[in-house]
Amino acid sequence: MDMKYFNRIIFVLMVLVLIIFLLFFANRKKPDQTIVTYETEIKQVKIQHPQSRGGIIVADTLLVHSNSKLISGNVDSDDWYLTSPPKGYSYRLGGLKVPYILSKAGNSDTIMVKRNNSTYRFLLVSK
Repeated sequence: MDMKYFNRIIFVLMVLVLIIFLLFFANRKKPDQTIVTYETEIKQVKIQHPQSRGGIIVADTLLVHSNSKLISGNVDSDDWYLTSPPKGYSYRLGGLKVPYILSKAGNSDTIMVKRNNSTYRFLLVSK
């Protein structure tokens, strides 16, 4: 076998191993993080970093799904990453620009977010 083809095979195998590693290990939540549920209470916390793989890390221990759907708030402001959404677009927590203040009352399915004098409410996704 020609050395040129051998190097290509090795390269392809290395890429496959890297992809498998990313899919199975890098996408897991940290064991010390808890997914926010209906019962969880979150005091007002300033979020300064954008979402990480579908979740927003709150106070280093809680994970809020960034797929939580907007139920009230101003969608015409500059607070969103997407400036001209397609017709029928559904605004989600992950689309809101940082920084903002996030809070949630215990035994509630509503996430409250304050950014630039605007208040947004999102329906909690806990799955």
